Amino acid sequence: MFLRQAKKDGGSHIVKLLLIHSDEKRSDLIARQLRSFSLDVDSVFDGVDGYHYLISGLYDMVILGSNLTSMSRSEIETLLQKEQLSISIITDDGDNIAELLQKVQAMVASKMLDHPTNLSYLDLSLDPSKHVLACNNQTVLLTPRETDILQYLLQQPGSYVSKQELCEHLWQENTPTIQARLEVHLSLLRAKLKQLGTKTIIQTKRNTGYRMQ
Repeated sequence: MFLRQAKKDGGSHIVKLLLIHSDEKRSDLIARQLRSFSLDVDSVFDGVDGYHYLISGLYDMVILGSNLTSMSRSEIETLLQKEQLSISIITDDGDNIAELLQKVQAMVASKMLDHPTNLSYLDLSLDPSKHVLACNNQTVLLTPRETDILQYLLQQPGSYVSKQELCEHLWQENTPTIQARLEVHLSLLRAKLKQLGTKTIIQTKRNTGYRMQ
């Protein structure tokens, strides 16, 4: 069970991994081995498909095989860096599968204590490690990026955070494209708040920024 990440509260978080590999037989063998250690594994066999899965924000780790179709391994790595997604990357160049499992184990171990504490504000409670937002016994799953946005706002309760500050904090840059991306994430986040039935909202003040209210 070494592939469960320990949490500060003593619980555990099942690591979710995406396997992108053009060799379907090897991919299936690797996936079965990883699942036997309670790892949540999805598999795709095309580079572009794999990239679209990754930017959903649902994955903690990815194993990238060589000779991918549609999009190369290096192209995926470059795009992930640009997106600033916190996904751990392991490459598979045909190593012994036991050695590959050891790489995964080491990667998980290095992140075992990297779990932020829960945050509460008004009727909301956010568990950043699970990407779960709760309100009045109802829960909704957030993407990692939505979690990052909400966590940053909750850490400054009642205070406005400018669009520029949010963009620079999340993406390390502030461009019209990045600002548009932020607006999309905020729109989806507001929809999930509405789904929860919370009275807490993300308030926007023109030329000032955003705050929880």
